[in-house]
Amino acid sequence: MKIRQLSIALWLIVGLVTVVTIFLSVFAAVFYSNEKEQSWTQLRSVLTSRADQQAAGLALSIWNLDETNIQTILSTGMIDRDVYAIAVSTPEKQYGVVRDANWQPAPLRGEVSAPGLLSMERVVSHGKEPIGAVKVYVSPRFLQENLSQRRTSIIAFILALDVTLVLALTVLLWGTLISPIKQLRTYAASIGSNHQPPGEPDQRWFLGELGALKHSIRDMIEMLENRFQALQSSEHRLKLATRAANIGVWDWDVDQDQLVWDDELHKIFGVPKDAFGGTSADWRKTLAPEDAQRANQELDAVLRGEKEWATEFLIMRPDGEKRVIKGEAIAMRNEVGRIVRLVGINMDITDRKTAEARIQRLNAELEERVKDRTVQLELANEDLAKARDQAEQATQAKSEFLANMSHEIRTPMNAILGLTRLTMRTDLSKKQRDYLQNVMVSATSLLGVIDDILDFSKIEAGKLEMESRPFHLDEVLDKVATVVALKAHEKGLDFLIDVEQGLPPTLIGDPLRLGQVLINLCNNAVKFTTSGEVAVLVRRDRQPASDQIGLRFSVVDTGIGMSEAQQAKLFTPFTQVDASTTRLYGGTGLGLAISHQIVSLMQGDISVHSQPGQGTQFDFTAQFGMSLEALVEPLAPMAALRGLRVLVIDDSHRSRLILRSLLTQLGCIPTLAESGPEGLSRLRQAPVDQAHDVVLLDVNLPDIDSLELVSLIRHRQDQVPSIVLVTSFLDEDVTRDMNQLGVRWSLVRPVSLRRLRDVLIEVTGAHNPLPHALAEPAGDGVFVPAHLRGRQVLLVEDNVINQIVAADLLSDEAGMQVTIAEDGLMALEMLAHRSFDVVLMDVQMPGMDGLETTRRIRAETRWAQLPIIAMTAHAMAGDRAACLASGMNDCVVKPFEPQVLLNVLANWIRPVGESPKTISRDASPLPPSSVKAERAVNFETGMRRCMGKVELYRRIASRFVDIKGREVEHLRAALKRQDYAHAAEIVHQLISSAGTLGAETLSQTARTLQTALRSGNLTELQAQVSSLEEQARTVLEELQGYLNREEPHAHPAGQ
Repeated sequence: MKIRQLSIALWLIVGLVTVVTIFLSVFAAVFYSNEKEQSWTQLRSVLTSRADQQAAGLALSIWNLDETNIQTILSTGMIDRDVYAIAVSTPEKQYGVVRDANWQPAPLRGEVSAPGLLSMERVVSHGKEPIGAVKVYVSPRFLQENLSQRRTSIIAFILALDVTLVLALTVLLWGTLISPIKQLRTYAASIGSNHQPPGEPDQRWFLGELGALKHSIRDMIEMLENRFQALQSSEHRLKLATRAANIGVWDWDVDQDQLVWDDELHKIFGVPKDAFGGTSADWRKTLAPEDAQRANQELDAVLRGEKEWATEFLIMRPDGEKRVIKGEAIAMRNEVGRIVRLVGINMDITDRKTAEARIQRLNAELEERVKDRTVQLELANEDLAKARDQAEQATQAKSEFLANMSHEIRTPMNAILGLTRLTMRTDLSKKQRDYLQNVMVSATSLLGVIDDILDFSKIEAGKLEMESRPFHLDEVLDKVATVVALKAHEKGLDFLIDVEQGLPPTLIGDPLRLGQVLINLCNNAVKFTTSGEVAVLVRRDRQPASDQIGLRFSVVDTGIGMSEAQQAKLFTPFTQVDASTTRLYGGTGLGLAISHQIVSLMQGDISVHSQPGQGTQFDFTAQFGMSLEALVEPLAPMAALRGLRVLVIDDSHRSRLILRSLLTQLGCIPTLAESGPEGLSRLRQAPVDQAHDVVLLDVNLPDIDSLELVSLIRHRQDQVPSIVLVTSFLDEDVTRDMNQLGVRWSLVRPVSLRRLRDVLIEVTGAHNPLPHALAEPAGDGVFVPAHLRGRQVLLVEDNVINQIVAADLLSDEAGMQVTIAEDGLMALEMLAHRSFDVVLMDVQMPGMDGLETTRRIRAETRWAQLPIIAMTAHAMAGDRAACLASGMNDCVVKPFEPQVLLNVLANWIRPVGESPKTISRDASPLPPSSVKAERAVNFETGMRRCMGKVELYRRIASRFVDIKGREVEHLRAALKRQDYAHAAEIVHQLISSAGTLGAETLSQTARTLQTALRSGNLTELQAQVSSLEEQARTVLEELQGYLNREEPHAHPAGQ
């Protein structure tokens, strides 16, 4: 018998019994093993116990040589049937007891010998003196007999359980599985022999899955019956469909030339069945004479296997009517590929062909109409183009008109403002001064309106452009404060600025447009606020990329607020919140619309949150680039201010929080008080060792006069702190109060970190130079780490001016040995013959640039650890990443600050243990024009970058005048011959050279031009070159004037 033919019940029984037997066997084996181990352990325990008992009991008897008692004790030890023998040895005699053949105790004679015995010996002592030994023997005989009985009983139990399980499973499976399956087999077998099954099996035997199987078989039978009925119905519908669609089916046996048509095909061809011969010749007779030749040729081609039968042909019915027939067929081929049978359909498409012909006629008519309409549309488009041109001309005329009007209005307005300012410097009566002040305010407002209209005109024309250049965020905020603070002070408002700690000091973007938005929002806040405060909050927003940063600016006021309906109109041009706003507060309604467009150009959005009577908060976001300076971690605050205890007395909660944050950043320990009495209390309660060093006192406290509070502080304190007055505006009244109080120091809101630091430095007398992150580099010297002296520096720089600046700083000031290479190839040659401690590498050079030179240096294992510092005129973070990726260690931006360069060098050159010291600078003679920000050259910046050395600055300026005066001509020539690479090289050298001399505007214009050359944006290149040429001319004139002075070393104060 094959295995597959065995009963499923047998398989189940054998499987289950096998599994249970294996499981019980494993369990029994484990149980038996444990019991065996326990029995042996118990036997060993008995041995140990009997040995210890015999040794203890025999001690006294052996000592007393009491043989009778010894034999009694030995006999007692044999009571346990597992004890086989006990042997005692003394110096005088041997004693012992052993089992005989009947397992009875008998005297021991000789040695104990029996297989499988366990023994244990104990020393018998009296006191601490050994007097003999006892050895006890136990036999595993009874243990093994017990284990054998247990093993037999376990096997018998397993066999009995298997037999029981087999019988139970046989009965159970017969009733629940075998019998139902046999009924199902009988039931299924009857289906094939009878059209209907004889009846369903007995329901009682079908449980669970078998019941489901029975229902499935029944459902399957019903499904088959339904499909049979559906098939018949489908055939019937197919006949109806072919009849309705005029489709006839035919079958042609090519070898026998037997052609069969269905009823519909006879109807289509109009040939009765009895008149149809059933051959291909009968079909050919139905073809219309004019189409018979073509149709026969196509059929012959199909039979030759050249094409498929899919064609249209014309027939003539017996009644003379002609019909268009569309025929298709599939071919059946024999083993050699010859067609032996064709099965296909014919469809009467006469009506469709008639309809298609009619549609073609209609299409021809439609085409004629379209041509007519096209002519009309072209005429309309010409009229529209004329109207568009007229609108563009009108827009251009409007723009020109606005520009002309702006010029015409600004020219006399500047004269009005200038003459008004001059007049206000003369002796005037109060009424005259008030009149002139109103003239100033009105003229300034008119200029603001003109600026708004011009900006809006640019927005409408899509010509409002954004700059992208490095700027300091605090400078923008200072300008905002300068514009807004006076207006806020005139209305009795506090103007505050709160900047989140840790923001990059230098950003890349459009500072002018950012300031325009902030000033507009702040002016609106001041305009609609009668009491309280206006605050500007700057916080970090999402960062879209590693070299970008998002900032969120918020302008919060305590003004009149707005309803939701009013907020909906805010950013609509020429719209105020209601009709009375313009009459009450003034304004054109353009400011917020312009701000909205500017914020969009800065890749941000603007929103407002307000409720009537509860103030307003405007929020806008903007995206900025980060320059290399922004990636430098701020240095720690100066040590002189650490631990300085400062008491802040201010009634404004926000102002107190801002001052606390600024003081904390400077390392001070701030204490806050919201009123004068609370401030006095904190001063009195402070322990002597924690007394306050400085008091920041708000001038306008609501609960006490500042004069009185200063007097109370000075008269009630043993250790009088220094007092700094905090005011919204430093006018004559505040100055008079300070003189009257004897207060030397003041802070004007909004308080910035730099201003607060400068005041505290002056108060504490700490005049040491501050870290770069907190102040402009200033002071009497630059910090030069001593371990830099004598170190070898390879300066790779093609620009002569940059060579002079760097070499003079490194050799004269830092005492380093400088070797100059003018390009990358020369640098590689010098490195091959000399050893250097560090390489200063210009990034952009003719021939081999700094990046490629660095990659070649790093390719040599001997130079793998040589520090390479990049010097680049590009301030973008992406340029720093490119430098680092090429293998450079660090990066400094040209024009570099001397201290920054020395700090970077000190970081990468291993120190030799010398102490740093300060190198004094020469006096810094600056021309009188250096104090004017409007001049093209900032001589203070240039002199600082030359370490304050006059001769060095004059050498660089002289070189710049001699060389750069011709650079613009060379630039124009390069652009004319479309040599953009050479043009970019000229501009690159101009960036660093101009920046070193303090010509920041020229340097930035050159940077913008370089960006345009790199990106290929040449549309406005000519205008940028013209701007560069004009700025370069101005810079050259100012430098030439500086060089032509008779006393070049004189201090400007003396001129």
